[in-house]
Amino acid sequence: MKKLSVGMAAVTALLGVSIGGCATTSSPGELATTSYRHSNSGTVVYREEFEFVPPTKEWKRMEGVGVDEFMIAFLKRGDCPSLCLSTFAYDEEPYGYSRDLDTRVAEFYQRFLWAARVKFGDIHTQSVPVLGGVGLAASAEGSEPVRQQKVMTELILGKRGERVVAFYYSQWRPMEGAYDPRDLEEFESFARSFRLLKESFYEKNLTD
Repeated sequence: MKKLSVGMAAVTALLGVSIGGCATTSSPGELATTSYRHSNSGTVVYREEFEFVPPTKEWKRMEGVGVDEFMIAFLKRGDCPSLCLSTFAYDEEPYGYSRDLDTRVAEFYQRFLWAARVKFGDIHTQSVPVLGGVGLAASAEGSEPVRQQKVMTELILGKRGERVVAFYYSQWRPMEGAYDPRDLEEFESFARSFRLLKESFYEKNLTD
């Protein structure tokens, strides 16, 4: 249950930054911790374990409550009167337990954004290249009728050794508002650029 509680805290933080201040943010260029460093090629290296191309300066890197050492998360605020927010993250402990990617998609969406009372429509899936292998991408639109908001989401599942890891994205807009396709493009670019620089703790234990 610890894995699920970590994921729940992360989603709460991603949604709560603009409301409750339960996490802090910094721009990709402002390395607030020594865990991050810029490489000569313009990428960012985290804990000497992950490397990725950072998003544009409008995106703020999230830290603090709900964003632990197994997660890299970014947030971008839009320009609209109500909740207008985009987020994306890499998560080593996504919702669910199954190693089968199709099953894991279903498990993920059963819990993703449930605290925000989001009701999702149909989930569309397709195979995609990720982390040097073949993963599964899923997309779904949800709605929150009380606040008259909608959210577009995308999930990309891949494998790190035998474990399932995830990239996921959400963009919130008023019910009558238009989504910004550039935010999704930035998320997908982030996922495509992401590289694993060394074996995980779990992979090392299996090989030792």
